[in-house]
Amino acid sequence: QYWTRSVAAKSSGEKSGREIRRAILLKQLQERLFEEGVVQHRSNLLVALSEPRGGRSSSSGGGGSSSSNDVEEILAMVEHLLYEGLAYHPKHFTIAIAGLGRHGLWRQACNTFSAMNELQLQPS
Repeated sequence: QYWTRSVAAKSSGEKSGREIRRAILLKQLQERLFEEGVVQHRSNLLVALSEPRGGRSSSSGGGGSSSSNDVEEILAMVEHLLYEGLAYHPKHFTIAIAGLGRHGLWRQACNTFSAMNELQLQPS
């Protein structure tokens, strides 16, 4: 019973840690938006999402599965693109969905596809 509580507490702590990290990433992305300007910022995000490992994760050392930091960075970038209205073309959504898919984030990819459909955009 102690072990179960311990695992639950650890899981809860990891979840809140991920939420805090995502909030920090979103804040950093918002700051970059103002520094870079809308067009350049959108371009930089789409390029990062197009990279095989996504974002700046090349420093994590190659190969293997996605680290939780990579996943949080990808999630934050896609959330930022959608929330800020930076994704308005089918190609923007296709790149975001592919980036999510490369990291096994299928539920989020489906949600992004739904957001694209809500804007009445057809996949490219």
